[in-house]
Amino acid sequence: LLMKLRFIFNLKMKSVILLTGANGYIGSYLLNNLIGDYKIVAVSRSKPKLSCEWIQFKTLNDINLIETFRIYKPKYVLHCAAIAHKKLPFLKKNVDNLRVINVEYTKKLIEASLIYKPAKFIFISTAGVFSNKFNNIINERSEIEPLNIYSQLKLQSEKNIQDYFQNSSISWTIIRPPMIYGNKAPGNMNLLIKLIDFGIFIPLQRKSIKRNFLSINNLISAIRKIIDNKNRNNQIYIISDDEK
Repeated sequence: LLMKLRFIFNLKMKSVILLTGANGYIGSYLLNNLIGDYKIVAVSRSKPKLSCEWIQFKTLNDINLIETFRIYKPKYVLHCAAIAHKKLPFLKKNVDNLRVINVEYTKKLIEASLIYKPAKFIFISTAGVFSNKFNNIINERSEIEPLNIYSQLKLQSEKNIQDYFQNSSISWTIIRPPMIYGNKAPGNMNLLIKLIDFGIFIPLQRKSIKRNFLSINNLISAIRKIIDNKNRNNQIYIISDDEK
């Protein structure tokens, strides 16, 4: 109780960010980068290593997000929590659990936001919502055709954000990043880096194949710009590094 009173007393000094998935790859980098400039309320299954206000996530029914919003009144919501980087057999066997975390959890955050009205709601989606069957260059106007369960559920959450906030004063931003890399990045990128570090030969076809990637630091820089932008966003962004 004393910690919460001290936290609430300090709210006047710094804006509050509700950060979901604070122990995930993106969330942990964001927490480390933003904690000096904002008061962070972290929502995650395990306690973050950095000192911040922590709300433990066990199950969707166990966490009272409306009460969390009432106490801390976040100005910004950064929704990074998701089940990701799982192989296809796992995804197929756990569709219900995926839907709970990747769709229903987002709905709960939206409902709480509609009551307490943070200034901005920022959602980390995926570039996987686009069709890549023709290997065309992707931009914000590219054809939407998610090819796996993870991307389909992310797209559903995108639609919920746009529909629920349509007549609200809350500014929403959806970010669709490609594969994100950085120190100890999850997924295939980290595996490729290890292979290169060990000098293992990687056979590739003799033709030009290019992919876009996104540095975790560039993603954080973009999110900071979105937070600092005083205008309403209500935009979907694809963000990548300059070099392919």
